[in-house]
Amino acid sequence: MSVLPWAAVAAWVATAAVAGGAARDARRRAAAQHRLTRMRPRPAAPAGEPGTGRAPWDALAGRVGQMLASPARRRIWQARLGQAGWTGTPEGFLGRVALLSTAAAGLALLLFGAWRVPWPRAGVGAGVVGVLVAVLLPVHLRTLAERRRALLLQELPDVFDFLAVSMAAGLTFDATLAHVVPQLEGVAQAELKRVLDDMRVGMTRREALDALAGRTGLLELERLAALVAQAETLGRGLSEALRAEAARMRGARLLAARTRAGRLPVRMTFPIVLFLFPALYVILLGPALLDLLHAVGGHP
Repeated sequence: MSVLPWAAVAAWVATAAVAGGAARDARRRAAAQHRLTRMRPRPAAPAGEPGTGRAPWDALAGRVGQMLASPARRRIWQARLGQAGWTGTPEGFLGRVALLSTAAAGLALLLFGAWRVPWPRAGVGAGVVGVLVAVLLPVHLRTLAERRRALLLQELPDVFDFLAVSMAAGLTFDATLAHVVPQLEGVAQAELKRVLDDMRVGMTRREALDALAGRTGLLELERLAALVAQAETLGRGLSEALRAEAARMRGARLLAARTRAGRLPVRMTFPIVLFLFPALYVILLGPALLDLLHAVGGHP
């Protein structure tokens, strides 16, 4: 008798036991916190953070992620998650990936068993499914990060113009951020709001802007941090520099659009040769070729 069914059952029992222990610990912590803070209103969970209903799942994911995340891996994933807009911890993300891939492999193993697939093949197939899930989730995270960076890069010229206009009116950089951030939308608003929050908890402007550039990986935000530091050191006006940077970004975006448009004729050559020309040859030369075949063959 194969040991794979019993191994699958044992894995599910172990996972359920760990989840039950995490859920029990989470309930105990929640009860203790409620007793300590029942006389105070409970603050709302910040945007992007998991709610109280998912505390057992978060505790289990964090516990699994702590076993997988070394300090070096944690720094790498912290940067990747920041670029994708993830506000949780690297341990939580790695734990979620491990749990989801394990659950997918177990579900695939059960389905293969229900379909009466031989157990060696079922085990290999379940392992392939788990590996695919573990690989596709980071790939999806990278896609989200690239899309988010593209949206932020598209919004930055307008943001720089808003900052320049507000600073030209006499506001300081901190007051300008506080004035501009509520009027923005999308990725730029979330990132600049985080800059404001960092400055309110004690970080300097340069440190908060450097953290922003490190999270997003955009050279334009590194230039913004350098411009702010130069303005603080040399006492230069920041409004004109921001306007010039916004104009430069728009010019670079227009140049990139023209470059992509210039590549279109070359890219259209292959579809035209492969799909349009054969159909055109059949329409134009087909009747003449049929007449020639009839004449050579002696048919009327």
